[in-house]
Amino acid sequence: MGDDDGHGNALPRPGTLLRDPGPVSVTPLDPLRPAMRAGNSYVIWSAAARRVQQVLDAGDGPEEVVFAPGTLFRVLEVRKGDGGGAPVQIFLRELTGPLGPQTNPAADRAALERLVQAVSQRSGPAPAGQWPERCTGLPFGAGP
Repeated sequence: MGDDDGHGNALPRPGTLLRDPGPVSVTPLDPLRPAMRAGNSYVIWSAAARRVQQVLDAGDGPEEVVFAPGTLFRVLEVRKGDGGGAPVQIFLRELTGPLGPQTNPAADRAALERLVQAVSQRSGPAPAGQWPERCTGLPFGAGP
């Protein structure tokens, strides 16, 4: 497998900084629901995102977490599935505070360990109907 996600999108390398100009809406890991949807996904360590109550989606879909526009993330690890077309997981840590994008290897390692542990305890992929439309789609923008 090359350095793309199997759909022609280049994969970021660990250490890369990513920033999306708009708000980033995600679903939290919830022990009562399947954790991931089928296909490629981001797994994010949040420091300042806000949980929001569902206003736009009817039904009992998952809660959402929103990162402010322009939030900066560091790529911690990229895990490619086995075989062609297998899902890719990109592990990110939200960067906040006065240090901003400065490197903090200890914080990066700690966040990655906790994310990997949380993902490993999850069940299979969630059906597409359990994901709000704004939590799916194109990859993040290409850096700050």
